[in-house]
Amino acid sequence: MEFNENQKRVIAHEKGPLLVEAGLGSGKTTVIVERIKYLLNNLNIAPESILVITFTRKAAENLRNRLNDYISKDDLSKMHISTIHSFCLEYLKSKEGFLKLLDDDNSEKKELFIQKHKRALGFVGSATLFDYQIPAIIDKFGEYTSFNVNTDKLINYIKETKPISKDYLDFIESEIYFSKKRIEDNDFKDDWYNARYLQTPKAYLKYLEVLDNNSYVDYDTLQLKTLKHLTRDPKTQFNAVLIDEFQDTDPLQIRIFEILLKQSDYFTAVGDVDQHIYAFRSSFRDYFKDMKERFDAEIISLDVNYRSTANIVRVTDSFIKHQRSDYTQKHLVSNNDNYDNDTFLIESEDSQDEASKIFNIIAELKRLNKIEDYGEVAVLYRKHNTRTIANLIELLDENNIEFVIRGQNDLADQNEIRSILLLLWYLTRNMDEGHVLSGDELDELNLKAFCGEYFEPTFWSLEDETKTYLTTLQDLFYENILKVENEIRSLQGKRPVKSYKRVRVNESYENLIRIFNKVTPPVMT
Repeated sequence: MEFNENQKRVIAHEKGPLLVEAGLGSGKTTVIVERIKYLLNNLNIAPESILVITFTRKAAENLRNRLNDYISKDDLSKMHISTIHSFCLEYLKSKEGFLKLLDDDNSEKKELFIQKHKRALGFVGSATLFDYQIPAIIDKFGEYTSFNVNTDKLINYIKETKPISKDYLDFIESEIYFSKKRIEDNDFKDDWYNARYLQTPKAYLKYLEVLDNNSYVDYDTLQLKTLKHLTRDPKTQFNAVLIDEFQDTDPLQIRIFEILLKQSDYFTAVGDVDQHIYAFRSSFRDYFKDMKERFDAEIISLDVNYRSTANIVRVTDSFIKHQRSDYTQKHLVSNNDNYDNDTFLIESEDSQDEASKIFNIIAELKRLNKIEDYGEVAVLYRKHNTRTIANLIELLDENNIEFVIRGQNDLADQNEIRSILLLLWYLTRNMDEGHVLSGDELDELNLKAFCGEYFEPTFWSLEDETKTYLTTLQDLFYENILKVENEIRSLQGKRPVKSYKRVRVNESYENLIRIFNKVTPPVMT
């Protein structure tokens, strides 16, 4: 395979820190593979002293597969190729023994953990936290860890700037059950937010304690623990360190990488500041620039795009080049001039204007016979629930243009996924807290859902005896609710109701609380 001059320089780089600006389609993975081969074969670096950090598990696996064609299985098994979190977890286990990782790419494990420990974390009463609000708490916990936030000072600051009225606290004290609707009806929405805001740094300290008590670490705390160990004892087995997707390094990771850099002779960081997408995860600094200035690192740019045509490269580079720092050597060019269609960059004032311009382009393509059918047009976008797409759909409908939306159905709306969510609900809820089911939960998320009454789960098939048991258990729950409901209505001089659904539709808030405090929720034994 032929390499361009800059690719050769990266592959054969000798000692000293190296920063590689890898543009889109520039052959980054191939160069990384060749760099590792060069370290092994030309510089005689022992495989066990090579550490490669990737951004995802998929990227790590892909790199192993690529290396498998050139390196012996024995050497490959000695190398450490993993995500930063996997590296930290293995490192910590070598220092502290058994640890369990309470995290995943979607933070689902952590959400369930916080849901389970909401009361212990203090998210009750005036600071009541609903499940849909948990991701925001997780983000805050991550920020506190990454930036080593002084929670005591933060708590004092919140107390001074986000007051909680005594009227709200008295209102919560007088309520039997927390109701978001009643909070909003009584104009306590801001107080409720301030109470949650104040409780978050308080809960963080308890969260760390609960993690330690259960031998858990999450993505952030395992990095923090790793940093503490490396600070005390920076020596590792790794003499050659290669970091991929370096542009998305966060504040904790950069401190770990700097320690590894100081202890290694061959340090290579590969990334592209143009592709920096994780500012919301607290990774907003230009660590390329920091490392160049602090460690006198050499910068080499892989700026030949082998994937896209010249017009696409030209448009994208002209759009972003004005935002690059002065240290960068990057100037993307294409290696492909064989197929070069027109490319346009559209600027819009708002979502309505953007939708109108997209629609006008589609209409013009058809009017000029550039396309024979609207089915030749594809509109790609990141999220379904954007105003631009809603406006575009409205324009297409008004002009009787047929279209198909692909991938719109949310996984959470799929019947089999709803079944699993229901099961998790019953397993993780504290039923003594008196959770009042919403309309959707009453209609679908109950024990009968597993029996095919509302949908037929496809991941399993229950025995008829089990279906009968679950159906009976749910029906008995309904009957008990109806019985208690009518007892209360009788004492109030009201007519009895015949249907369980009438309880949910017509009953007052106060009566609902009385009903659910007297009825035992269904428990599977």
